[in-house]
Amino acid sequence: MTIAVFLRLSWDEAGSPREFNLYLVDEDGESVTTPSPEGGRPIQFGGSVGLDKAAQVEVDEILQKTGLQTSFTVSVPPPP
Repeated sequence: MTIAVFLRLSWDEAGSPREFNLYLVDEDGESVTTPSPEGGRPIQFGGSVGLDKAAQVEVDEILQKTGLQTSFTVSVPPPP
């Protein structure tokens, strides 16, 4: 199973890293788990996104309105 993630930040927010967490839950809001030797482990993923200060450039008005957008996929084992 693959989960697609799309994140959008304003240019004001892009200058410093923003933390995010993704938790896979079922229709009842309960954590989806995957089998492990220690028992069921919740399927979750976290990270951060932002621009390196050295990579920041002057952006025009249209780009400032659009913001910083990124997308990625996370492959997870199929739920039991």
